Amino acid sequence: MKTATRIQLINWHYFTNETIPLGEINFLTGANSAGKSTIIDALQVAIMGETKSSFFNRAAGKKSERTLRSYLVGTLGDDISSGVKALRDGKDFSSYIVVEFYDDVKNEYFCIGFIADVFSDGGDEKKRFFILNDLLPSEQFIKGGKTVDCSSFIKWCRQNYPASKFQSFDTVKDYNSGVLRRTNVHEAKLFSMLRKAIAFEPINNIEEFITTNICDVEKNIDTYGMQEDIRSYQETEQQAKRMEKRLESLTKICGEYSEVQKLRARKKLQQFFIDYGNFQYTEEKLSNAEKHAEKLSQNINGYKQQEEQLTASAVSLGAEKDRLENERNQFLNESQKELLEERKRSKIREMGNEQEKEQKFISSVNRNSGKWVGRCDVILEEIYEQETSAEIESLRKMLKRISVFSEKSIGDTSSKHFSDIKELYSSASQKVRPSLDDLSVKKSVKLKEKSQLEETISKLHNKQKDYPSNARSLKNAIQRGLSEKYGKDIKVDFLADLIEVTDEEWKNAAEGILANDRMNIIVSPEYFMDAYYIYKRICKQIDVYEYSVVDLERVFSDQQTVMIGSMAQVVSCDDKYIRAYLDFLLGRVMRCYDDKDIRKYRTSVTRDCMVYRRYSVKPINPYHYAKPFIGSKSVEIQLKQAEDNLLLCNAEIQEICSHIRNMKPFFDDWFITQEFIENTAMPAYEAYSKLPEIRNEIAEIDDQLSRIDNAKLAEIESAIRKVTAELSQNTREHNQMSINRGVAEHEYQNYVDQTIPALSENAKTLEAKLHEDFSDEFIEQTGRPAYFEKLGQYGAPDKVSGAFLQPIKSTGSLLTNAESELRKLRSGYNQEFHFSLDISNVETNDEYDKDYQNVKDIQLPDYIERIAKAKETAMISFKNDFLNKLKANIKTVIDQINDLNRALRKAKFGNNTYSFECKPDPDYIEYYSMIMAAEEGETLFSYEFMNKYKDTIDNLFAQLESFDRSDAAAAEAVDRLSRYSTYLTFDILQKDSNGITEPLSKTIFSKSGGEIQTPFYVAMLASFVQLYKVNDTRNQMDNTMRLVIFDEAFNKMDPERITECISMLRHFGLQAIICSPTDKAGDIVPLCDRTLLVDKQPDGNAYRSVVIEWKKEMGALQ
Repeated sequence: MKTATRIQLINWHYFTNETIPLGEINFLTGANSAGKSTIIDALQVAIMGETKSSFFNRAAGKKSERTLRSYLVGTLGDDISSGVKALRDGKDFSSYIVVEFYDDVKNEYFCIGFIADVFSDGGDEKKRFFILNDLLPSEQFIKGGKTVDCSSFIKWCRQNYPASKFQSFDTVKDYNSGVLRRTNVHEAKLFSMLRKAIAFEPINNIEEFITTNICDVEKNIDTYGMQEDIRSYQETEQQAKRMEKRLESLTKICGEYSEVQKLRARKKLQQFFIDYGNFQYTEEKLSNAEKHAEKLSQNINGYKQQEEQLTASAVSLGAEKDRLENERNQFLNESQKELLEERKRSKIREMGNEQEKEQKFISSVNRNSGKWVGRCDVILEEIYEQETSAEIESLRKMLKRISVFSEKSIGDTSSKHFSDIKELYSSASQKVRPSLDDLSVKKSVKLKEKSQLEETISKLHNKQKDYPSNARSLKNAIQRGLSEKYGKDIKVDFLADLIEVTDEEWKNAAEGILANDRMNIIVSPEYFMDAYYIYKRICKQIDVYEYSVVDLERVFSDQQTVMIGSMAQVVSCDDKYIRAYLDFLLGRVMRCYDDKDIRKYRTSVTRDCMVYRRYSVKPINPYHYAKPFIGSKSVEIQLKQAEDNLLLCNAEIQEICSHIRNMKPFFDDWFITQEFIENTAMPAYEAYSKLPEIRNEIAEIDDQLSRIDNAKLAEIESAIRKVTAELSQNTREHNQMSINRGVAEHEYQNYVDQTIPALSENAKTLEAKLHEDFSDEFIEQTGRPAYFEKLGQYGAPDKVSGAFLQPIKSTGSLLTNAESELRKLRSGYNQEFHFSLDISNVETNDEYDKDYQNVKDIQLPDYIERIAKAKETAMISFKNDFLNKLKANIKTVIDQINDLNRALRKAKFGNNTYSFECKPDPDYIEYYSMIMAAEEGETLFSYEFMNKYKDTIDNLFAQLESFDRSDAAAAEAVDRLSRYSTYLTFDILQKDSNGITEPLSKTIFSKSGGEIQTPFYVAMLASFVQLYKVNDTRNQMDNTMRLVIFDEAFNKMDPERITECISMLRHFGLQAIICSPTDKAGDIVPLCDRTLLVDKQPDGNAYRSVVIEWKKEMGALQ
């Protein structure tokens, strides 16, 4: 066996240079804080490479404050008042922890150890581990009163020892492997078991303790090969499913192509009906056109004959009219009537001109004066200035007076009256004009406001808040500057966009308190100084001074204080930096639900936005919260506000426009101008004075005409009128005949030159196209028979054609959709199955038909055969590997437990004996029985075995078969089934002197401290016996380290139990270091080979610890 013989500690806490001798059973004792645990922690470092503070002083039962650094520099306790904090602080030195072992089989020594170089500047220590196959080289650790550093010691070792005798290690992992090899232990659980023994961790999970520390079998069998076979089977099955999916896709493609062919045939026949109907209809039209042309030729000849007859009649009537007109002229010359009638006509024209002037004047006055009275009424509703209203009222009255102007009342006025009205209007309009101009200005302002609101609403619909323009300018300038500098998009935000108000009743208060801070610029901490220089450079250019760029790094590092009940608690965000900034802004602003509480705090705010700060109170300006900016919902609120404001703005614009519409006519089309007076009014008054004289002259002419005889003249005039009427009738009839002939000739020529040739050519073209688009075979055998059937149904060629215009569109649409669906199915097939077959050519489906036959008849049947073979292989792997290995592991565990129990039977603990119990788990008894069936004399997987356990095997295989490594639950299920412990239960049994056996699992939580500690030590010792192969003499397997370390040992056990524990240690051949305070010394010392007393002694302003080997002659330990 390999026994620890000495420990050397140099510069380890209060130990300056201490060599501690060890025997078989060693009792390490001393007063509290003397340094017992310091030695135990040193052993953890040397044996396990453990340098984490979490494992130091574990037996103390609380989180340790000791660290590797504190041990190395010798940190002093709080009882030192000299001001010195550590023995070796501020110095360059090296520390050593070395354990020497003796191998009694090979009669040789070896050392394992730890070295640390510590530096005065406080830098990280330089740590190394080593294994040396020789005695403890104490004289090499200190030279000239100074510790030797790592590099120098390692260099010395390499110079004096071959590589086979000395190894150094940089990592704990490599060092652990070296220690396991050198101590011949070979199991990494050595380190965890030593930690458990040192820390005295009670047994809470008996099964886990036994399977981890007692059973020397891998918990899980290697199921990789079996799972690979299963996975191969699953992959083959997946490939077959994929092949089935391919077949399904190809079936759809072929079916869709069949639908395309049907639709093409339908569309072809429908197109034939249309084309053949058009051809027949054109032939009918050609025949009808030729008949109509013949009829037109006959009509033209008839019109010519009638024209000749009417021409002869017109010559005779013209001669008679000439004779009668000569007779009338001769009569008029003889009576002078013509001259008198001419004079009368002249005077009537003169009177008409004067009356027209008068009537134009009267009509204008009547037409406009009424209109302007109405305008005065409207403008009076808009004007509130008294003097202006009085003038308009006077103007209205004057206009009202002339609104009923007529020939009778024209003499009651003069042109001066109209000049007075003109002057009054001029004065009134000048006073009203400023009001109209003011309305126009208001309209322009409101239209601009409307445009801005519409632009705002558009941005809000795109989730862009209506931030002040200067704030947006600042944000954009900083974002642009950062992006240009770094060549990538740098995120720049407003604070308001990154936070939310979580309590709606405090939303206005939050908006108001933050005010302009809502628009503060947020950039990542690393860009703050860049943003600072950009802001400094451009602030004057864009005229922005009221917003800030936030230094998130500083505000986060300053540890902001947040008072309970502050505004900070109702404003949330996801970013820790912004959270710190919010805490800075709002963490001391207290929410007051009652006005009476507002003076309790230095800064506070109420829900209705009264704020108290700087020992004064005032309301928050509603401007700061009327339009919210904080959070995502603020966009919706701003949008609602903007839309409401737009409605209000539109209403105001409409009202302003209404006022403008009412006032503007007052300045439009004023009719009494100077031009009107000079050109209309004054000529009218002159005409009024001339008209009586003209009327008298006309009366005198009428008197002269009345004395002339008109009977003869009337007779002549009557004859002239009759001849003239007959001549006019003749002319009309002649003209009509000419028109009829011209129309007929034009139509005839059009038919001969255009219609008939065009129809003839069209008929030829349609016939040629029929033979071009359709084969003669199709026309004769399919098209024409079907067409004439439809002709009998519809009655006419054009109706046949018309009947299929809409159906062919529907068929075309269906065909387009079917072809599109066919391409889509082909594209999906190529993408899903990684093919490059033709997608676009829907005229043929050959490639897909061929692929369909290949998958259906060859590939899929092949995969189905491969699935069967793969499943058979997986089942064989399941049988040969999984079940056989599980059975072997279970048998090994049972054998190990039995071997250990045989050893425990020889080791009594007082009147009690302990043993480990291992039996089948009732929950898995079905599986256990099947796995262990060979114990019943059956051959595994024989016919009898398979017949008996078929359902159980199938059930277990199904669970393994469904394994999916991406499914954590499924993976855990497979892992559980591959553990031998799944099929077994474990316990520790205690048997008393009366033969009564009691399982620890039922009493572990009800026993006293000593009773609980007893099975712990029995179980731990049994674990170490198993770990150290104490009973395995094959090939020197038992030549192992035997060291067991107990800190704060036996603290709740009575003397009898302590004696039994130490007796068991000796019985099992284990080496022990038992650490306990001196109050247990009387019980422990007589049982041990060495008693080592740790003593902490004053040393100037500090302490030093030493180890004294206590002898009986020294007296009792205190």
